[in-house]
Amino acid sequence: MNVAVFIKSTTFHAGYGGLETQNKVLCEGLASKGHAVTVFSPRKELNIDYTSGNKVNYVFIPSIYKMWVAPWQKKNNWVVRSFEEFKNELKDKQYDLVISQSSAGLGIIRNKKELNIKILAISHGTIMGELKTRLYDSAGITALIRLTKDLLFVLANYFGRQREFVLGADKVVAVSQAVKTALMNETFVPEEKVEVIYNGVDPEKFMGTFELKEGPVKLIYVGRVVRSKGLYNLVHVMEVLRKENIILEVVGDGADLNKLKELVARRDLGPKVKFYGKVPYRDVIKRLRTADVFVLPTLRVEGFPMTIPEAMLSRLPVIASDIGGVSDAVVDGETGFLVRPGDSEALAEKIKAVAQDPNMRAEMGTNGRNRALGHFTMNVMLDKYVEVINNMKESTKNVLST
Repeated sequence: MNVAVFIKSTTFHAGYGGLETQNKVLCEGLASKGHAVTVFSPRKELNIDYTSGNKVNYVFIPSIYKMWVAPWQKKNNWVVRSFEEFKNELKDKQYDLVISQSSAGLGIIRNKKELNIKILAISHGTIMGELKTRLYDSAGITALIRLTKDLLFVLANYFGRQREFVLGADKVVAVSQAVKTALMNETFVPEEKVEVIYNGVDPEKFMGTFELKEGPVKLIYVGRVVRSKGLYNLVHVMEVLRKENIILEVVGDGADLNKLKELVARRDLGPKVKFYGKVPYRDVIKRLRTADVFVLPTLRVEGFPMTIPEAMLSRLPVIASDIGGVSDAVVDGETGFLVRPGDSEALAEKIKAVAQDPNMRAEMGTNGRNRALGHFTMNVMLDKYVEVINNMKESTKNVLST
């Protein structure tokens, strides 16, 4: 099967995150199963039009990726340019399926009857969830002014782009049950049209012998260092637990990194909280292997954080906020603990309980790894996508036969 994938950026672009990483895993996985996969993305800062890697082809289209553009820029808008480029592709190559990562395939969705092609859309979150995140990230007058502008973006997406790509696709994949429920509430998409497929991790990267470590109990956070991730609350918790034999490692970069470093210095928590910035993925895995507990005190509505199954495969109990798709992964009291977002007292209580009980850490870590192996691996994810794709292909045959 020839598959075209549309996405706003790739792992070749600067500042890529979880969506781009998931797309890479998905595309390379489909290619490994014999499908021909071509990814279409805005060129942005790249100086190349085409490249390939691990059997996946990439096409970078010079375009403007914005919701609103000036009248003289419309012909260079991503929605227009992606459709034109794909239509030209179809002159020389037949495609069987288009995958739209969020609304990046909107140009194809709007013209799917003309193109006569099936479309699978993948939703990693919803517009209202994004609005809540921006509210949490807003601190100070400048941020509030920016938020006011963002409200226009949210409203346009809520009543326009989000509903258009969800309702216009033939099938929708939500990366968690929480995202599926939110999509149904925000777009009124029929329940049977949406399939939940969790993002998957390669478990081979997390193999090896795991043992209880000596010394201080090491908490680890991996992710963007921004206000909406709840890191200010986590620093407060570390201050509350100052006398406990606990340290915290923060791995990642973001807009609040320097402010958090200053806060840690002012609170004299330097020996208790270490910042490592953004590190290569192989070093993230090493950090997880040397940690004891994974913490995700997020305030944002997460679709399905990839760091959770990574931590679970590393046999770490997970203490996280009960928000968004987090509870799809963490089983409270079995693989870790869920706490109310922003509840520093509850977060401190659970961290202290796990830190003081090595047997609890070991049991929860084992439970978490077993759960991740059964539900959140790359192969489980790929098998479910292939099943959805095959069902879409079969439904096309049935329509043609009638």
